[in-house]
Amino acid sequence: MANRHKEQINCNQINLKHSRGATDNLMQIITQENTDMVMIQEPYLYQNSIKGITSGYRTYTHGNGKSRAAILITNNTIDALLLTQYSDKDTVLLEIRKGNKKFYAASIYMDYKEETDNSLKK
Repeated sequence: MANRHKEQINCNQINLKHSRGATDNLMQIITQENTDMVMIQEPYLYQNSIKGITSGYRTYTHGNGKSRAAILITNNTIDALLLTQYSDKDTVLLEIRKGNKKFYAASIYMDYKEETDNSLKK
């Protein structure tokens, strides 16, 4: 295993297309690749709740109804704050802190049928 800097964060991005199988595969990839954070679009839902995520991982979503965007934090050394004023069911924005570093992470679902300008005006 490669030696990683203590403040480095291993991130992935995926569209799960609401698939249970894809969610199961993601959980395996997180373990194999030592992933710290995943930006997810179209998570697997059951009764309007995200399912299939390993217990102990923190899942961030915002808004009522079917969330189409989420951020998953698997590393307990990462502090995250959900910025609710910029988040909704299609957008999740987190302030991330690890060690003395701070940055922002976003997961955004954008419908391919909509104009990009319309999605950004939300």
